[in-house]
Amino acid sequence: MLVGYPPFFAENPSATCKKVLDWRNSFVIPKEARLSREATDLLKRLICDHNQRLGINGVEELKAHPFFRGVNWDNIRDTVAPNIPQLKHPEDTSGFDEFPEIDPWNEDEIPANKSRKHKKNRVNDVHFIGYTYKRSLENQKIQSIANLFEEIDNTREQALIDQKLQEDLRSGERMRKKTSEQNDSQKVMKKKNSQSTKNNNFIESTSNYIKNKPQNLLEEHKMTPED
Repeated sequence: MLVGYPPFFAENPSATCKKVLDWRNSFVIPKEARLSREATDLLKRLICDHNQRLGINGVEELKAHPFFRGVNWDNIRDTVAPNIPQLKHPEDTSGFDEFPEIDPWNEDEIPANKSRKHKKNRVNDVHFIGYTYKRSLENQKIQSIANLFEEIDNTREQALIDQKLQEDLRSGERMRKKTSEQNDSQKVMKKKNSQSTKNNNFIESTSNYIKNKPQNLLEEHKMTPED
């Protein structure tokens, strides 16, 4: 757009491809373009090795380039364009360079058996007639895209919340199971301790009984030495 034609322009795709592959030698900014120092630097920093390309560290790096000095990026869509073309009618193309028509648009050189098909194809190209930029329509598109991304973000956020909830539920279930197992273990231990206490009491009682049995027998029969 700055020079008027693509940087690797050629007469055919094959030549263009060769220029792109050999960009270090084929990329030249013509002096007759009279580009500013900032514009020249911008092009050279965009058409270079990918690891040195302007914007590799984020879009803010590109927006901060001196070529864009004074651009209000936050309100760029509401800014009045510096150049507003004065059109005479909706199909006015006076702002574009004129090029001579070549095949197949030269009606005289089209065979008669293909003329009807050619005219039909040419009629189909009139879909672009009357096209113009409509700010309100573009704003609606932007808002629709913004709403779509917001919906995607909300869906992703809700999915993360649901995942966290499921993890919490599983964690809670594991904790409840562990607590239940601990309670059961405590009950078993308590039961064992209770039984052990009973056994100890029984043993102690039995031991005391056996130990004091002779005295007990004397007391039961009230025996005296004379007897």
